[in-house]
Amino acid sequence: MREQFHIPSLLPYLDPSTTGAYLKICLLTEDSLMSMSNPFPFLLVDDSDPISRLIKAQFATDSESKVKEVFLLTQKDEYFLTPSQLAPLANPDIEVFWQKTYAYHCQNGSNSSLITLRRQIDKKGNLVQFQPLFFCRTTKTFFHPPCPKCGMLLQQCYNDQLLSSLGMKKYSASLSRYLFCPSCFSSGKETHFYAHRLQPSDPSLVKSAEDLLGSLGQVVRDRNDGSGLPCIACMQSERCFGPGSSQTKPIVPFSFYPFFMLIHEAMSLNGLDFLALVSGASPDEMESSVKERGEMARIIHYRASKPDYRTHSPFLFKNDTRLFLETLYLKLSFLAKIVIELFPEHDNRRPDPLLYVDRIWVTLTDKIGLLPHLWNFELRSISLVTDLSGVAAYPELPPSHSLHLMGLLWFGSLLINRKQDLPMVRHALDEARRRMAIESQSPADDLMKDSAFSPENIFWNPEPCELTPDWQSLWRETLIMGWSLFNASVSRESLWSEERFVQQMEELRASVRKELFLPNFTEQSRDKPSGDEAIHDILSRIVVKWRKRRASGLGETLEETVMLVGEDIPKRAFHPALGEEGDRSPGTVMLGPSQNVRDMKPAVEEEFFQETILLSGKALSQERSLTDLGAEDGEAALAETVIIIPEEEEPLQETVILSTKEAPQDHKAKGRKSGNEDDLLSETIILTPPSPPRGRDNK
Repeated sequence: MREQFHIPSLLPYLDPSTTGAYLKICLLTEDSLMSMSNPFPFLLVDDSDPISRLIKAQFATDSESKVKEVFLLTQKDEYFLTPSQLAPLANPDIEVFWQKTYAYHCQNGSNSSLITLRRQIDKKGNLVQFQPLFFCRTTKTFFHPPCPKCGMLLQQCYNDQLLSSLGMKKYSASLSRYLFCPSCFSSGKETHFYAHRLQPSDPSLVKSAEDLLGSLGQVVRDRNDGSGLPCIACMQSERCFGPGSSQTKPIVPFSFYPFFMLIHEAMSLNGLDFLALVSGASPDEMESSVKERGEMARIIHYRASKPDYRTHSPFLFKNDTRLFLETLYLKLSFLAKIVIELFPEHDNRRPDPLLYVDRIWVTLTDKIGLLPHLWNFELRSISLVTDLSGVAAYPELPPSHSLHLMGLLWFGSLLINRKQDLPMVRHALDEARRRMAIESQSPADDLMKDSAFSPENIFWNPEPCELTPDWQSLWRETLIMGWSLFNASVSRESLWSEERFVQQMEELRASVRKELFLPNFTEQSRDKPSGDEAIHDILSRIVVKWRKRRASGLGETLEETVMLVGEDIPKRAFHPALGEEGDRSPGTVMLGPSQNVRDMKPAVEEEFFQETILLSGKALSQERSLTDLGAEDGEAALAETVIIIPEEEEPLQETVILSTKEAPQDHKAKGRKSGNEDDLLSETIILTPPSPPRGRDNK
């Protein structure tokens, strides 16, 4: 029989009177009357794992000042696992899971959010269980369950031979557990065993948790102070255990059996909720989605930790077409952190291969920084490492299994939204694999044709969106990278390299970031510009080109001239380096190659170019004008004309002539009546090589 005297108690950490700071487990509601209707009144942040649950708590001072918010990953009393005769799990396997989880966080060191208590670690450095813990909802008091007969503490039975001889399942060969009183059993007294929930195969000597709670009235009547039962000194004990008392007791198990527990620093929100917000879901929409899954505690936790959107913008480009790029960049950053930090290749520290996005938690950091709060986040895996490789009945899973699941996580993170859940994404992936196996299509071409993989699905409320060719290319590359994970998981010839994958992913993120912060990006640049916008767009690109050439050392070979001619331009609007005012014609500004092209930008923005702009150079050898183009019929007549000479190998020199009033006759399009000449060339842009400048050597 396993000795149990060394099993520590969590009670000293829960009592504010014994220490300066204590562990305060949060309740779903502080109202004791309302909590009576909840079988588990504690604030469950996540209850989806079949073996463990996540409970919200905090370290507080004895004056109730909050020191740190934490999550308690605790062992469940019942495991929601499907029994399997071919690959059964037993209690020792569950213990291994907890030891591996603890070892994983210890090896991660500073990257782990784990907080340990001295009493839960034994001399060998292993994680140990805490004693069973009950809670009174009326007095908000924790205590250990005593034996109803003698008042000694109940313990868990690990003796397989004893359990088998009494008709109960062995501890080492099942998931069944039983509490009993070793003192009463060894003395030959009538002894009951207690289970959280009775099984059909349990003998009559096994009682349920409800039976145990009802029998605690005997301890109260015996006034057994050594039992540690707080009900003995409680003024309401008669109401709970006296004649005619209600069947519903205020006492509930926090953990009916001895339990493992790991304390983590609290995170802001679950990975699924974070992706919903990144996709553009409003807080109300995100809360509604969580409420549909019946996870009210997650909503309570999120409301307590979410930033104020009135002072913290979630995005840089909230009302901009670049929101697509920003969303893509944030999701790629989320996936990059998973691959780099949580999914290392060939590493025994890696968490459970069954790594799903709902097991990942996100902390939003630097909430008062300059960037929106969704740009500053950290990831943590807060879940039990159920690594089946240590279970004898289970074969070791190949690395391809992890890559397959990573592929599911990749596409799920990109495509899950209000109208498309994970099962739908998985079905679309299965259909895509089937089609490509038959038709041998390119993965990118096939996926781009399927509406399930359309780029608008990146948003929580997907609506058709038009992407530039560059943006479509980025989306295409994103799909290809996700598909490469599936290829690596099924192809024996493909040797997947985490290092190469991470490099490709970083290059993709850099491309998205570069496109997102493209200089001089405007909403109009996505459509055909007109009027002054066309002028501004062309000149802006020329400025960017000059800057790049000067930065690369080509600026010394360039010679540019800008001539501004117009009645509305002030006579003194010239660059000081070009000489005195009398050196230039009134209303004319010339900028030589030595001047900073940034000096031209205000003129563009203030629309000084009302009549003529001349950008001249010397590298072009061909000339084109409007007369070379002919005329279009009817409404196709040119209201504005842009003629761009393709770049040669030599640095491009351009000439732009804008005319709005008195355009020369030979520059007017053919086939027009003279009465319509002003309308015809209301705005004209000609990019053409000039003759060599006068007074300069033509080298």
